[in-house]
Amino acid sequence: MIASNGQKVAQKMAEADDEQLDDGGPEYWREPLDSVSTVKTEGHIYVLRNRCKGCGFCIEFCPKKVLVMSEEINEKGYHPPEVARPEACVYCELCELVCPDFAIYIEVTKTNEEEQDEKEKPTK
Repeated sequence: MIASNGQKVAQKMAEADDEQLDDGGPEYWREPLDSVSTVKTEGHIYVLRNRCKGCGFCIEFCPKKVLVMSEEINEKGYHPPEVARPEACVYCELCELVCPDFAIYIEVTKTNEEEQDEKEKPTK
């Protein structure tokens, strides 16, 4: 049976998804259309350990699996989350939004939005 072009492309895409770059991101077989307009942020994740009731919503809903349940117990007797992979965080603030006790928050310290705006301006 002869593979069609669509099957070849799908296979190549699957192979590209399996490969990883040194920084942990996927290696693309072509340049993504939004690569120029991607905004990169830096910041810090704060967990108020004694406010946490250990519901695990922040861990469950984190798209990059940055948080894990810690082994330590807070003064309420729960296991609060801890930041296991801070380099993977995209600072989407979803953990902050789903926390019912306001025990976790994100502080964004740096973004390259201004740099991206300069790239997108048309040149004369």
